[in-house]
Amino acid sequence: MEDLNLKKPPKIQVLNTEVPEISQPVCKIRKLTDIAEDPLEVMDDDEIPYMTSRKSRLHNKTQLIGKHYNPLISPRDSLTLPPIDKTLLFYQKFLLGLLKHPEIYRQFKEQAIKQDILAKINTPINTCRMSFNLKEPNRLKNIEVHSVNAYKKLHESDKKNNVLDMILKTPQAKQDNDKSQISLKSIKHSRRGSASRASSNSRRSSTRRIKIYKCQLDKTSKELYEIFLKISKTQENSHRDQRVTSEALKEWLLKRYPQEMVEVMAKAIVIEGNQNFDSWSSIIEKFINSNDTKILKFCFELFDFNKDKYICTHDAYYAISLDCSNLYDQDIVRIRESMVSKQSKKGHNQKMPKTHIRRHSTASSGDEEAKRVPYIHPTKPEALTVEDFLKISFIGKPQIFQDIISYLTGYNINSSLLKPESSCHTRRLSQDIVYDIRCQEELKDSYKSDPRYQYYLDLDEMMHKFDLAESEMVLEKFEMLKCPSFRKEKMISLKSTIEVWPTIFGFKCDYVSKLFYGILAGKNRTDITKMSFLKKINEIFKGSSVDQNKFAFDLYDRNMDGILTCDEINDMYESLPQNTPIYDECQILVNEFLSSIFGKRHKPLDNIDFALFSELIPKSLFIDEFIGALMTPKTELPRKCISFLEKIPENPNKIINI
Repeated sequence: MEDLNLKKPPKIQVLNTEVPEISQPVCKIRKLTDIAEDPLEVMDDDEIPYMTSRKSRLHNKTQLIGKHYNPLISPRDSLTLPPIDKTLLFYQKFLLGLLKHPEIYRQFKEQAIKQDILAKINTPINTCRMSFNLKEPNRLKNIEVHSVNAYKKLHESDKKNNVLDMILKTPQAKQDNDKSQISLKSIKHSRRGSASRASSNSRRSSTRRIKIYKCQLDKTSKELYEIFLKISKTQENSHRDQRVTSEALKEWLLKRYPQEMVEVMAKAIVIEGNQNFDSWSSIIEKFINSNDTKILKFCFELFDFNKDKYICTHDAYYAISLDCSNLYDQDIVRIRESMVSKQSKKGHNQKMPKTHIRRHSTASSGDEEAKRVPYIHPTKPEALTVEDFLKISFIGKPQIFQDIISYLTGYNINSSLLKPESSCHTRRLSQDIVYDIRCQEELKDSYKSDPRYQYYLDLDEMMHKFDLAESEMVLEKFEMLKCPSFRKEKMISLKSTIEVWPTIFGFKCDYVSKLFYGILAGKNRTDITKMSFLKKINEIFKGSSVDQNKFAFDLYDRNMDGILTCDEINDMYESLPQNTPIYDECQILVNEFLSSIFGKRHKPLDNIDFALFSELIPKSLFIDEFIGALMTPKTELPRKCISFLEKIPENPNKIINI
């Protein structure tokens, strides 16, 4: 050894667990070996310490599986390990094949650890990669493997305890902490609903909402154009020949996907005749922007290899057997999870929950056929129907769909569909800008070039007429009342007033809401801007008692002609709830007209002007209710409008003590 100037190889120490001999083939499993630095050191199986020397940490751990093994292996013989038992060759080939699908392999490993099939070895920090020991191989004894062709036997087998159950019976895959990918599940479609859902607590929040946009391919993208040329098999300089046909698309897809999937893709991406680059881009855009239900049904057909309207264990196993470069591992894991969930429910004879769906006379034959498919397969209770597949929670779109789009366009569908809302919806509130200009004088110069600078100054002047708390309350109500249909300008419309004002006011009365909008909008009935809203509210808040009562008079004056007619009083009278304080107030005006009709007045009454109104009603109840509604915080809404509540009847048996 010294003459050959060779270093002695390290000693391999092995822990051998004794397994009793049984008539049927039983796997003899040995724990992972630890490579010691001293080749002459020999210890018993139960007394091998973990070597923590610096050199030993650099050695790779090796798992030895063999039927005949001598723990006292000489240094020269340790270079050649004993042969693997024939009964274990299948496991070796199976796990090596499973390594081609890292996502499924990782889930298989985690589930095997939970079921104590694999044992985890605790290793110190900064050592080699984590290793595992096989334990209790009898759990796999139901798998019949006796030849190299066991792969086909397992594929054709209908047994429940097969390898695929062991592989795919896993929890949902944990996603890597990739900041570039955003989970679509946690993202709701940001639709502009009614103004009552506006948030006042996040007025100064800088968080940008996420909205799902329709994908628009960049036709100037060089990568997209290069893929188009590859599909059409044309050169870049031959512009006349740049055409894509359905056959060319199939040939391009067959380079990456199996034949069964390509047939489904060709039906979904319809190409009629020869299509140029612009037409091709439009077809792909339409395919990407399909609704979620259509996309999931398309993916269901991709995994339904035997075309029996179910995705069963055989379909999932066949998908794993295909060499497709891990294009749908995440989908397979989620499909298997759904299978386990369906099979674990109460009994296999459960029926699909009945849903009352209106029957359409124009239903297609495909829909009728889908309805005839039993929810539970007679021989495969774990098989998924289209309805089951639609309930699976994928991470955004299914992985196979994302890969198809990336292969055809070069785009990441997540990054292309998820964009922050446009600036017109996320711009700062004008009152926030006014606050900044007011507090920081140096910002005035930066905003002078803004075309809205004069508007900010006018708004600041109007806000100075309120206290700070009052201005915040009033502007909060404006944000609630603004109409979502206006995008460039924030304004209040009649529709938004009728929808939102009852929540603020505390009582739903469309007639009163229309009158309130009429006062704010003026005679021209223009939409209410923030400036006009503040100006009118300031007259109510800061005006004298006469000005405030004039506001109540204008509320009755529907025609805005300065007089109250009999029809105006009658319409208000009929819209108010009976036996309420506000009803009694309106009753005073009604009685004046009745007195005139029956000749109880010395002079006939044709209408009521503001002077007579102030004489009859010195202070209207509408004043306190409107001011109270505008000064109530949003967190305390909806409020109770006391003047519109029914009065408590007095007890006739009440004894009055004199």
